[in-house]
Amino acid sequence: MPPSSPRPSLLDRLRGLVKNDALLPLERDMVRRTILSLDARAKGAPDQVLAQSARKTWADGQPIVQEGEREDCMYVLLDGAAEVVRDGLVLETLRPGELFGEISMLTGAPRMATVRAKGEVVALRIPASAVDVAMHVRLWDYAGERRFMSLRGNPVADYQQRGLWWRMARVTVLRPGEYDAGAPWVFLFDGTLRVDGQQVQAPALFQGGRVVVEGGEARLALLPDPAELDR
Repeated sequence: MPPSSPRPSLLDRLRGLVKNDALLPLERDMVRRTILSLDARAKGAPDQVLAQSARKTWADGQPIVQEGEREDCMYVLLDGAAEVVRDGLVLETLRPGELFGEISMLTGAPRMATVRAKGEVVALRIPASAVDVAMHVRLWDYAGERRFMSLRGNPVADYQQRGLWWRMARVTVLRPGEYDAGAPWVFLFDGTLRVDGQQVQAPALFQGGRVVVEGGEARLALLPDPAELDR
């Protein structure tokens, strides 16, 4: 008599229920938590996002997003791990529940890095059309940090120290006009302005002074002297 096959685990049985790229119940909860972590007032936003999004699977080593490409969407990692890679270096490893790809979606700029699957990966592709106004605002705060952390030429080389420096920042949105930055360093993470007569386009990190915002709004992070990190 042939040996009986092992009974499938609960997770295997749940996966067996997935058809037409539908989300598992636990995955739906994960997406809701991710969105509510951005904005606790989101209320109906998670259901709106879920209704317009698509669940996809990537094999080990396959790029989920590719540096230099343009794509009007962002992603939530649902299962597995993914590496953020630029210039051949792994900048960070993403885990389930983490959001990525929002910068390109918000700015329309090419992807700043490649995100590739580390083992099999499942993620939710969220189109820009699914993002409401309130979530859009909160995503900008999140995107500011991501742009700062991956910026080439950042004077703070250590990645952890760079994160600490960002947590010391004061984020502000400036409308057209002339301002005294009032901080030793300024990070422009969206928009265009003039500094000492020179045009500066986001993303850019520069030493503080008088800035002139022309045209639309500019999103800035005002940072202390990096020397304060050693105190």
